[in-house]
Amino acid sequence: MPPRRYIALIPLLLFLLGLLILVQQNHLPFTSALAQSAPDDLPIDLIASNNSPQMAGFTVTLTATVASGNSAGLAYTWNFGDGQTAQGRVVQHTYAAEGSYSAFVIASNGIDSKRAATLVTVWPFHIPTPTPGPIEGLKATSDSPVIAGNPVTFLGTVVRGTNVIYTWNFGDGSPPTNGPSVSHVYPTPGYYLVTLRGTNELGSEVTTIQVEITDAPPKGLRIAHTNPLAVNSASFFTATVESGTNVQYQWSMSDGKLFNGPQFIHIFEQTVTLEVRVRAWNSVGEISASEIIKVQDQPPVLIRILDSGAQPINQPIEFSAKIQSKSPVITYWQWGDGQVSEVRSGFEQNALPIKEINVSHPYELPDRHIVTLVIYNLGGSITHEFVAYAGTSKPLQSIAINWTPAMPVFGNPITFSATYGQPLDKCTWDFDDGMIKEGGPVITHTYTLADNYVVHSRCSTIENPQLVEADRIIHIGTTLFMPILASNGAFVNAAPTGAPTVVPTESTEELNREPTASATLTATATPTLLPPVASTPTPPETATPVPATPTIVPTLVPTPVETPTELPSATPTPTPTEIFEPGGTIPQPTPLPTETTLGGTIPQPPPP
Repeated sequence: MPPRRYIALIPLLLFLLGLLILVQQNHLPFTSALAQSAPDDLPIDLIASNNSPQMAGFTVTLTATVASGNSAGLAYTWNFGDGQTAQGRVVQHTYAAEGSYSAFVIASNGIDSKRAATLVTVWPFHIPTPTPGPIEGLKATSDSPVIAGNPVTFLGTVVRGTNVIYTWNFGDGSPPTNGPSVSHVYPTPGYYLVTLRGTNELGSEVTTIQVEITDAPPKGLRIAHTNPLAVNSASFFTATVESGTNVQYQWSMSDGKLFNGPQFIHIFEQTVTLEVRVRAWNSVGEISASEIIKVQDQPPVLIRILDSGAQPINQPIEFSAKIQSKSPVITYWQWGDGQVSEVRSGFEQNALPIKEINVSHPYELPDRHIVTLVIYNLGGSITHEFVAYAGTSKPLQSIAINWTPAMPVFGNPITFSATYGQPLDKCTWDFDDGMIKEGGPVITHTYTLADNYVVHSRCSTIENPQLVEADRIIHIGTTLFMPILASNGAFVNAAPTGAPTVVPTESTEELNREPTASATLTATATPTLLPPVASTPTPPETATPVPATPTIVPTLVPTPVETPTELPSATPTPTPTEIFEPGGTIPQPTPLPTETTLGGTIPQPPPP
């Protein structure tokens, strides 16, 4: 008599034997048979159906339908009974061999699930052999319905007739196709009337068949939006799918706001962090995507900057900056002589959005000093550069200086040009690297060090002889540094060397504190120029000093224009004004990028 422990294994062996019989009869792998005993506790009535019988090699469409209960947010997983699986409420599958297949679908909401099964019948692929004679019994079949974008397989047969030429017209305007068995792709859902003409030497016959093309389920949902998102600024949101037809969209925010459609525009009235969710669906499927967004204050805007003009050495030069910012600002002034100053504004209660910052700085050495001003607020930062004149004259900026290439590097020749409202004759060029050249309004120069320079040009006119001049800052980089150089030498988003920077926060607590001897604000990564490479400058071709007489202007006047302006018809006279003039010292916030988040990005419209 067998031991009791072996007798206890008999029920388990019988269970495994039953599973093996199920596998053999229904072409199911062992794991699929086990899956049919999955939990079945989701409170819905789930129905699985298909459009079989179909011949082997033809497409079978399988559909899951929730007859009653809540179908929102359900995910559908199909097992076709031949070892293959797929996701979606409506799916299609091609069986390679004839037989009966027990396909099933599991609907799940992430917690509970429900299963439903459907029997798929697959006939062997067979084209009957007709008897000779005129064409009779012309018949067209297809594996419709088929999802848009997938091939529809057609088969033409006759009961009688040989040497038959089958010509298919697919009803969508595409060219006819010949052959007894053909396939065709319809990109757009709908119903199409397909015409089949059979022809041989004894006659012809025509028949029609209607095919149904269903929606393609949405896939690859992505969210794109304006970046960064700023308070009181139009923010654009867009949802896209990689594939899908007749897709509808609905947006929701964690603050309760709802929007419909693939795109919407919204203006946030305050800084906030919230979740944005979009749902995309059509008749055969649904997907969703979400993203946490952060709405910040608008970056500062420099309205204008004034200075007291050229001053003798050791005498302070006065500067005044007018800034638009709803939140407090911190400004860092790098004076170009190794000194940095910090000035704050707007930390008092009920501060105005227009902030006036006044600062002064004396220089110990005569030079044209490049001043870098970085302005921060809770929404970001902007950078502006201009020239301060100590112990030297300040030009009237009456000519425009340009150069090519737009992003110059040391060691490569640069072509400079000076233009004015009248033809120019002779020019003296001071390249701020020890080289002064005499020549015409177009001249070539090569810098040997990567650094920032103030190019000065003083020219005489041919008609109505007079002297006109101007300065312009040029940034000479290296080939490795070129990506951060802007067009025509304009340098953007560069923090001054040694100047601390800040990361915008949701409150002013980080900014609103007493200044210290050495600022400890955390830094936002911003590019700076590479250190100069030591080398020996090329001796000057002509050592001719530029005639200039220092001029002291005791009142505030606009800073020099650093980008080309409209060419004047006569020598202009500078007049102090509170309104910034084109081409001067107002850097606008950096334009928004065209991609971020889960997908592409949406350009922000220009500020009003």
